[in-house]
Amino acid sequence: MSQSAVRSVGGAVIALALLTVLTLPDSPLIREKNSMSSEETTTSVVSGAFHVHTTRSDGSGTVEEIASAAARAGLSFVITTDHGDGTRTPDPPRYHGEVLLLDGVEVSTTEGHYLAVGHHASAYPLGGEARDVVEDIARLGGFGVAAHPFSTKESLRWKDWTTPIDGIEWLNTDSAWRDESWPRLVLAMLHYPIRPSETIASLFGRPIEGLARWDTLTQRRRVVALAGADAHVRPFPIPSYEQVFRSFSIRVQLETGLSGDPEKDATALLTALREGRVYTAIDALARPGYFRFNIESMTDDVHAGEVLQMAGPATIVIDADLPPNGELRLFQDGSLIAQTTQSSLRFPVEKQTATYRA
Repeated sequence: MSQSAVRSVGGAVIALALLTVLTLPDSPLIREKNSMSSEETTTSVVSGAFHVHTTRSDGSGTVEEIASAAARAGLSFVITTDHGDGTRTPDPPRYHGEVLLLDGVEVSTTEGHYLAVGHHASAYPLGGEARDVVEDIARLGGFGVAAHPFSTKESLRWKDWTTPIDGIEWLNTDSAWRDESWPRLVLAMLHYPIRPSETIASLFGRPIEGLARWDTLTQRRRVVALAGADAHVRPFPIPSYEQVFRSFSIRVQLETGLSGDPEKDATALLTALREGRVYTAIDALARPGYFRFNIESMTDDVHAGEVLQMAGPATIVIDADLPPNGELRLFQDGSLIAQTTQSSLRFPVEKQTATYRA
């Protein structure tokens, strides 16, 4: 190689290194936790991952390997959802170390994929039209969620919004990268070895379509919004299970902490999910991610996911470990009605029928 060629290659390497360093995603903002509120002293929030694939379908990790990755990421539970037709009896809940494992399934329908957990085995293969699968999962006692409903890949999108689904994925890791340009994805590949979880989170755009759909659905009935890891780690070794788990987690608000009894804890976890006592924390952007969303009135107080029968004025109460430059935003039926850069928001509401999210 000529001297000029060596200089050209060296210059290109230096330029690439500078580009990589200068465009690195920020490290997560760490905020000191506020003093414990009465909410924190009476409830327990546990972190976990939902929608994870193992070697039983198209994942590359065993259940035990995935549980170990979750433990390293600081999670307390993992809900696996391997592809299947619902005829396999789900494994009973169990602990691997300190991580609670729940076994679910991802069923393919003609209108998209449907995730289920807490169900009994079906006597016949599930599939076909979405409305039939949704009905079957409910009949089998399961909690069902429309998977990657807003994917740019048409075959993965959820298309039947008339069926009574229990939940939707407002965020899905597999969908997040599909709308990015190739230059952006190449840059992410350069960033990943240096700041892996932050790189994953940097691909998350605000899901405007998903939030709008959720707002529409919740005006008719309760629909739970979850963030799905959709972790496979196949055919490529990146992103790893651990780094996906470190990028974000779902936080479930339990009445009491996990007891170590897998059956009891799984029941408590699924009950909380069904009732909508869950939120998402993008841990790679900011930590620790504490969040409280209540409505207080003279007659009753309700938590996230619950319905308040108002007899008079009430106050929406939102508290969060807000990072620098962060905002709290309150929406009513999809419309922004209040916002603040403070870590607490109080908003009075009159007697009316409405759905609120923050």
